Amino acid sequence: MPVHHQVGRFGAFVARTFYRLEIAGERPGADGPLLVVANHPNSLLDPALVTLAVGRPARFLAKAPLFTDRNVGWLVRASGAIPVHRRQDGEAPPGGNDDTFRAAEAALLAGDAIALFPEGISHAQPGLAPLKTGAARLALQTAARLGRAFPLVPVGITLDDRAIFRSPGLLVIGAGVPWDDLAADAVRDAQAGGAASEPARVRELTARIGAALHGVTVSFASWEDARLVALADEVHAADALPGETRLERRRLGAELLARMRDDAAAHDAAMQLGDDLRRHRRLLGALRLSPADLAVPTDAGTAVTWALRRLHLLVLGALAAVGTVLGWVPYQATGRIARLFPGAESVDVRATAKALVGAACFLLWTLLLTVLAGVIGGWWAALATLVGVPPLLLLALLTAEGWRDAWRDARRFLTLRRRSGRVAELRARQAELARRIEAMVARAEALPSGDGHVMPGPERPTAARMNV
Repeated sequence: MPVHHQVGRFGAFVARTFYRLEIAGERPGADGPLLVVANHPNSLLDPALVTLAVGRPARFLAKAPLFTDRNVGWLVRASGAIPVHRRQDGEAPPGGNDDTFRAAEAALLAGDAIALFPEGISHAQPGLAPLKTGAARLALQTAARLGRAFPLVPVGITLDDRAIFRSPGLLVIGAGVPWDDLAADAVRDAQAGGAASEPARVRELTARIGAALHGVTVSFASWEDARLVALADEVHAADALPGETRLERRRLGAELLARMRDDAAAHDAAMQLGDDLRRHRRLLGALRLSPADLAVPTDAGTAVTWALRRLHLLVLGALAAVGTVLGWVPYQATGRIARLFPGAESVDVRATAKALVGAACFLLWTLLLTVLAGVIGGWWAALATLVGVPPLLLLALLTAEGWRDAWRDARRFLTLRRRSGRVAELRARQAELARRIEAMVARAEALPSGDGHVMPGPERPTAARMNV
C-alpha cells in the first residue's frame, strides 16, 4: 500500500477522534478517477476530514510553502500532496504550476482521487470565499485527455466549534456536479486542436462548483447572522434532527435573513425577534438548559430507561479510570505544546495544532510506556503495553465523554422536575417564539430576492418542516 494511503487513513482516524462527526450523503465509488472539492475552514485537518468523508485515500493540492515548512512539511510530503504555487506565496519556479497540473492529471488518469479546496485559502469566515478556477481547469483538461467526464463531488465541512476537542461536526457529501456537457465540449475542442479549458467554459464550471459547494455548506453575511439563525433553529426544532436536515434549515434561514435585509420593516422585526430569542436563551442559561431540553419528558419510565442505557458506563468505569490516569500526561502536554505551534493563535489553525501535537504526544507516550514495561517486565510486557495502551486510552476518552453526557442529562432531569413551574413558563414562551419564527419565515418567503423573484412556496421546504 502506498505511503500516502497509510497517512490518509491515519489522518482520517485522528480527525474522527478529534471531532464528534456525523457523515451525510452517498460516498462516491471506491475506484476510478475522482475529483473532490471542499470548503476550507480548518487548515491541515481539512484533508483528513475530506478523506474520512469520501472513504478513500486522496491526493491533495497544497500550497507550495507547506512542503518546506519545518513543522508540517514532512507530513505534507508523506501524504502525497501536489504543490501549488500561488502569487501571494512569492515567485513561482518556471513552469511550476504546469508541473502541478500534469501531476494531478496523471493521478486522475491512473484512477486516483484528487482533492482540492477551490477557495485557495483556509479561513475563519462565516461563508465561502470566492472560488479560484484551478479545479475547473484541472477537470476540463483531464476530461479532454480521458475522453469523457468523471465524478466531480463536493464535500461540505461544517464544525460547531472547530478549535475545541470533541466538538460536533458534520461532513456532507453532495451529488456530483453536472458537467457532462462541458466535458464533451472540452473533448471536442481538444481533438480539434483547441483549448479544453477555454475561459468561458472554465467560468461556467467554476460557477457550477460554487453552486454545489453552497449546497453542502451554509454561508452567512456575518457570525451574528449565523448565531441568530442557529438560535432560531434550536428554539423552533425542539427535537434533535439529522445534521443534513439541520444544515438545510440553516441554509434556508440564511437566505431568508438576507432577503429581509432589503426590507426595513421586515429587518427591524427580525432584529426584535433576535433580541427576544437571545433573552430566552439567557433565561434558559440561568437553569443550565437548552431550548431542546424543554421537550424532554420527565416521567419515571423515561428515568428508568435512561439509567439502563448507561449501565455500561459503570461496567467500563475501572478500565476507563486506568486509561485516564495513563493518558493524563500526554493530554496535559498537548494543551501546553499546541499553544506554541506556529499560527495557533488563528482559529483555523488551532485544531490542526492540537490534532498534530496530540497525535505526536500520545504516540511518544505510548512508546515510552512500552520501553518502561519492557525494562521492568520483559518483551511480553512491552508487547502487551504497545497493543493495549492505545485502545485503553480511546476507551477512557469515550467513557469520560459518556459520563459527562450522563451527568448533564441527570442534572437536566432533576431541574425539569424541581423547577416545573418555571419550566412551564419557559415552554409557553418558547412556543410563542416558535410561532413568531414561523410567521417571520412566511413573511420572508413572500419578499422578492435580489433577482426580483418571490420564493415559490410549493417547491421550497415549508416553515414547519425546515424549522428555521
